[in-house]
Amino acid sequence: MRKPSERRGLIASFLVVYLVIILLLAGLVTAGFHLYRNQVSRSEAGLQAAVAAVEIGPLLVSAFQQQDRQTTRRLMRSFFAFPAVRCVHFLDAGEKQLSWPEKGCPSQMSAETTSVSLAIEDSEFALEFAIDHAYDKEQNWISTKAFAVLSVLVILLVAATFTFLLIKVILRPLMRLQHAMLTSTPDNPVFAEDLDGHQLGGAGLIYNQMAEEARSYYGDMKETQIQLRESQARFRDMAEISTDWFYELDRDFNLVYLSEQFYQLTGLEENEVIGQPIAQLAADQDDQIKWDNHNALLSGHKEFRQFEFRIHTGHGGDCFASISGKPVFDADQKFQGYRGTGRDVTLLRQNQEALADANQNFGDSVAYASHFQHRLLANEQDLMPDFGEVRFIWQPRDLVGGDFLSHFRMGDMPYILFYDCTGHGVPGGFMVMLVSAAIDRIRMQARQPKNCAEMLQAMHDEICASLEITPDHSATDGLDCAVIRLDKDKQMLEYAGANIDLLAISDMGEVIKYPARRHALGYRYLDEPLQAERHHIPIDGKCFLLATDGIVSQIGGRSRRVMGSRHFQALLAEAKTADPRKLANSLMRGLRVWQGGEERRDDVMILAFRPPSSH
Repeated sequence: MRKPSERRGLIASFLVVYLVIILLLAGLVTAGFHLYRNQVSRSEAGLQAAVAAVEIGPLLVSAFQQQDRQTTRRLMRSFFAFPAVRCVHFLDAGEKQLSWPEKGCPSQMSAETTSVSLAIEDSEFALEFAIDHAYDKEQNWISTKAFAVLSVLVILLVAATFTFLLIKVILRPLMRLQHAMLTSTPDNPVFAEDLDGHQLGGAGLIYNQMAEEARSYYGDMKETQIQLRESQARFRDMAEISTDWFYELDRDFNLVYLSEQFYQLTGLEENEVIGQPIAQLAADQDDQIKWDNHNALLSGHKEFRQFEFRIHTGHGGDCFASISGKPVFDADQKFQGYRGTGRDVTLLRQNQEALADANQNFGDSVAYASHFQHRLLANEQDLMPDFGEVRFIWQPRDLVGGDFLSHFRMGDMPYILFYDCTGHGVPGGFMVMLVSAAIDRIRMQARQPKNCAEMLQAMHDEICASLEITPDHSATDGLDCAVIRLDKDKQMLEYAGANIDLLAISDMGEVIKYPARRHALGYRYLDEPLQAERHHIPIDGKCFLLATDGIVSQIGGRSRRVMGSRHFQALLAEAKTADPRKLANSLMRGLRVWQGGEERRDDVMILAFRPPSSH
């Protein structure tokens, strides 16, 4: 940091140089003024001679022509009223007639004396003057000295004003910038202040940016150094406690280094492995394809990951190792070998095998459950004797599903229970089993439901009891359900539903919707009865349709959105048929087109039937 005396020395040095320049400038201005003053003196002397020639010349000519010597001498002498005139000659046709002084011009004439000839009124007479331009030399020097003093004062005043402005506008900002530069350090930068709007503001801004960047860089460097030290310490700690091991290969793919963890894992000695290729350690060298592919990667100097092989250990057994490696190149990009890590994956292999066995057992169980579910599921042949023309489509998303169809009789009336349980796959399958058991219990009750609404209520009560749903406990499991009973004698179809509507399609293609109750069964306990609406529908050759929400909830189309009820209604309108088989097949084609390449989201179930008419 500079001391105040050093800063004052900087200003003093500047002022000394500046003063010398001012004095040189004042000298040049004074010299110029002196030359100018002499030139003015010459001009004034010539002007005096010209005035004398004009005023006195005609009188002198007249007196000379009248031979009035006394007047002529007086007139010649009158020229010396002008101090610059040293000698006068009166000429007639170029011939000297008179001179004053009469004995000629003084011999000690100044070197600055010049001769001036002036004609008199366009006559042959003329006057010749010897003009001494140094006649007022002393006066000129006095004027020059006065001018010099005045010019110096003026220049000093102007210079002082300029210097003040220079110091204020330039020098002081420069000193602030200099002070900031000299006192700044990378970790503690000093910024140049109060330079906004100044000509040096750009330099100050650049310096401040450099200082900020230096501080940021220094901070990043310190942080990097700290992180590097921490990383090195972390690596040392992890290398010491890690079960992974490290290795290096030379350019011939022979082992040149193995960390201690390898020897602890395998029980092998260093002299048994160093200098050997990794393949020499493998107990599965007979897997030619695997090792050929691995050696191809090494020959191509490619990075590889998680290459597994079996090793005969020194403990009397085998272990499985997984290695990853990265090629190493020198500064000239010449291949030097490989560097990488390895780990013991024996336990992982054992767990994978156990998991594979478990998955196999689970898959077998699910497959059996699927077979069992197919056996319980009603089919078209079961339904046809009671419900006439039938088309039933059941497509679970997984091997087992949560959509199900039950067909049974209570009394003399055939029933259909068409239901969609919460979830799909195995959870949905378990719910189906629970619902099937509930149906069996209802059918074995002494007091059986008398209509579809009572059946729906009984289903709700059984589900709540099975899931132990109470008024203070809500469930996330339940089902949507449609109950249908057919009275062939009366040619009437009775329907009650929970979240599954019944659609009736006439031969003219007219679609009539019979809405279900908008609450699913089993989701919440209700003290009051469901009070589901009973619909009594004349058969009259109508085709009846039930479908689960797996259709309307499917994602697809150009915008990849759910189908929704509007597009489903459009599919119905496009079908234009009351034939159960054609109608159901048309809906499935529309679903596949809508789905496109998207995955199936839910189970899909469709039932279309047209009961026989007695007419």
